[in-house]
Amino acid sequence: MTALLPSSSRGAFFGALGSALLAAAPAAAAETEGGVIGFDLGRVINFSILAAILAWALRKPLGGYLNARAEQIRERLAAARENRRRAEAAAERAERVSASVEEEVSAARTRILETARVEGRRIVAAAEEQAARVTASAEEQVAAEVRSAERRLAARATRAVAEAAAARLREGVSAEDHRRLAAAGVRAIRSR
Repeated sequence: MTALLPSSSRGAFFGALGSALLAAAPAAAAETEGGVIGFDLGRVINFSILAAILAWALRKPLGGYLNARAEQIRERLAAARENRRRAEAAAERAERVSASVEEEVSAARTRILETARVEGRRIVAAAEEQAARVTASAEEQVAAEVRSAERRLAARATRAVAEAAAARLREGVSAEDHRRLAAAGVRAIRSR
């Protein structure tokens, strides 16, 4: 403790310490004898000598301890200032990153929405194209079925005409009627 004081102040310190001890000693050493406070000068001197010896003996270790403690506190304060500076820098970086992240999220959202619109248009176009192919294929199949049905119908009609003609011939159709019907059947077959 005294190492913290300049050498000129040490004498004043020890003088003040001695005065305080001398002033406090009578009260500490007082004894009551029949209501009268007695004063024992020997005890005061012994106490003063003890206090001076303790102050002198503890001066270096206590001074070294206090100096070391003061240095430790200074180092901790410097470390705390450095930690605070680092924390403020980290907070600034985090704030910049946060702002950057918000911008990136906004840009990503915009890209995703645009990609979704493009993909949606592509899907619709592909679906329309596929629907057109399916429709064309169905129309071709229907047309083929219609042609097939017409051929079958024509074949049945021809058979029916031939059967009707054969039946009529059997019922007494003349040779002239027979030629006229055959010519009509051939014309019908050729017109198809």
